[in-house]
Formats: sequence, C-alpha cells, structure tokens
Amino acid sequence: MKQKSILVSILFLIFLEVFSAFTFWRGYFWLWLLISCFCLAAAILWAVGLSFKKWFSVDLIVHSIYLFLPLVFYIGNLFFLLLIQNKLFKQIFIWLSVFLFFIILMGIRGVILNLEYPIKPRVTYNFLVLSTIWTSFLIHSVIWAFYRDLNLSIWLIILVFFLINLALFYQIFHLFGVLRRRSLIYAFSTALVVAEFIWVLCFLPLEYFVAGLLITILFYTLWGLIHHQFEGSLNYKIVLEYLLVALIIFIFILGKNLII
Repeated sequence: MKQKSILVSILFLIFLEVFSAFTFWRGYFWLWLLISCFCLAAAILWAVGLSFKKWFSVDLIVHSIYLFLPLVFYIGNLFFLLLIQNKLFKQIFIWLSVFLFFIILMGIRGVILNLEYPIKPRVTYNFLVLSTIWTSFLIHSVIWAFYRDLNLSIWLIILVFFLINLALFYQIFHLFGVLRRRSLIYAFSTALVVAEFIWVLCFLPLEYFVAGLLITILFYTLWGLIHHQFEGSLNYKIVLEYLLVALIIFIFILGKNLII
C-alpha cells in the first residue's frame, strides 16, 4: 500500500518539477496538462486498488469518484506554480505538495479498503481534511487570479466555483462515510453558500491570495459545522464559536486589504 502511494507521489513530484523547469513552454501547457492528468489518474486508480485489468468494468465508475480530490490538487499546484516567482519558494511549495499528495492517497486508499494504520485513523482523516482545505485554497486562488487578469464573466466564474466546491464537498463528505444521497444534498447546499459569498467578493478589489484565503475560511467553517452534525456534537456553542472566529478573520483581512 505505502509502496504504491510512494511511487505515485514520486510521479507527482516529477510532473511538478518538469513543469516548473519548463514553464517557458507556454504553447505546450494544455497538452502537458492533459497528458499528465491522464497518467496521474491511471496511477492513482492503481494506487487505490484498481488494477488496469478492471479499467473496462463497473469498478472503474465506482473508483473514479476518488479521483477528483487528488486531480484538482494537482491542477491547483500546476497553476499556482505560475504565480510563484522565487525559485526557493517554488521548491518548498513542491515538496510540501508532494507530502500532502501522499497523505491524500493513503487516506483515500484507507477509506476504500478500511485498512489498519500504524497511526490512529482519526489522524488520517484529519490529514485528509487538511489536504482538502489546502486544495480549496489553491484552486480558489488560481481561479480568482484568472478572473482578475483575463477579465472573465462574473457568472461564468461563479458557476465554475460552484461546480468545484460541489465536487470538493461531496468528495470529503463521501470519504467520511456519509451516504451518497446525503453527501450530495449537503454538498449542493454548502457549494451554493460559497458561490453566493464569492458573488459578493467579485465586487471587491481583492488579490488572488486574499480572495483564496477568505473563500477557504468559509469552506472550512461550513465543513466544520456539518462535520460536527455528522458526529452528533453540534450545539449552539460550537456554531457560535465557528461563526465568531470566521467573522473576526473576515473583518481583519478585508479591513486590512481594503484600507491599503
């Protein structure tokens, strides 16, 4: 299990390093993205227990649901590398991403096969949440940068944000054992809230880093509240705590950036 995850993580590292070294090949970017995503998807399916012999069976459909988080994580990393200018920061970013990618694979494989870990399962799930939150920050920051730089339609961007959050929320709810129908309902509701929040942010002059951070805070707050509901521990004190902390952070970040 670990050997497969390590091998796929090394492939992930190679893809990022190649992209980082040859970013001047802008004309080949989309081709490289398509080829690398296909190779990575095949490697991920192999790592989580689906042999290539079963690619033309129903098992492919069942396992494909687990591809979204690691692939969005990879795509978010590729685009975010374009926003980092310092070479040292790029390397730190890449190696941190490789570690989180490995955690994602281990967590997904553990959920699928219900494996026994040398570390507590709770820790594994916490790492999955951390990876999902980081993925949320990456993809939201990147999309916001494209929205501002290319002056794209606000409705198109909101739709893209909604679909990505729908998939991310559904993925993490499903990984935590929530029934698929309930996962879809919760994911749709939370993605709609995030989309409405982003619609408000579109009228503010925010940098990609700030916008990504604000959206991710909301993402984490919604996830935390629903997760407590899953565990049966949600009460008004927890709701008040999450909302107050999120509100204070929102006011601090927005106030600091709008004043500047």
